[in-house]
Amino acid sequence: MARAIGNLELIRGGYPPIIIKKKERDRYIDALGESDYAGDIRSFAELVFERIEGALIGLESSARRKQDYNPIIERLRAQQEQQLKIWSTSVMQLADIIKYKISSKIEELGGKCTIKNFDALDLVDYISLSNNSSVARSWAFIVTVTIPGFEKFEKLAYIINRSQLMRKSFKDQGGPSIQWSSPNPTGFPKWIADGEKFPSCIEASTSPVDGNEWFVRNSQDKITKIGTMNLAENLANSLLNAILEKSE
Repeated sequence: MARAIGNLELIRGGYPPIIIKKKERDRYIDALGESDYAGDIRSFAELVFERIEGALIGLESSARRKQDYNPIIERLRAQQEQQLKIWSTSVMQLADIIKYKISSKIEELGGKCTIKNFDALDLVDYISLSNNSSVARSWAFIVTVTIPGFEKFEKLAYIINRSQLMRKSFKDQGGPSIQWSSPNPTGFPKWIADGEKFPSCIEASTSPVDGNEWFVRNSQDKITKIGTMNLAENLANSLLNAILEKSE
């Protein structure tokens, strides 16, 4: 009922109604929890603002899409769906290996690493990113590391358009890339982009054909090709180094 009333006010203000997609369900529930139990509506407001932006972009995409059925187009769309599946599986696999790598290093210290995965992209977003069109920022996964004697450490992997430099590695083809955010000390927005604060991997993107092959851009804008296992190992070490630096 509250969402319906909120959408009514958006329509009155000249905006499209927002839709909380299935991929945003966990984030939506977490934001509601913060609002209900802690009285902090900032995460909920941030999600609403992003969905408003996403709704406007979705209207533009729908207006450009042809309505006539075409079997060739449908076959191409099926290939796009397969590419999205490869991308999503590759991201989840990367997250799981990061968890394993970190856990194996901190287990004897009584530490723990958890991963929270999100259904990061739907087909509409994937196609838009492949066309170098803007989409609302999507969350891929959150890494949380707790070690006795150290402050809890969190890092958010989010999905955004490939940078111009990254597109060159894919023959100027657009697509999704992973970048990183850290908790915002001021509280709002909840996460702020790391930029060059994560020097070993500012950006990472994988092939829509071979999900085990990643291209990684570092702080010197050098792009290297690397397998999933090696990328996860590098990221695990970078995250642990960041914990040490934060404690000093």
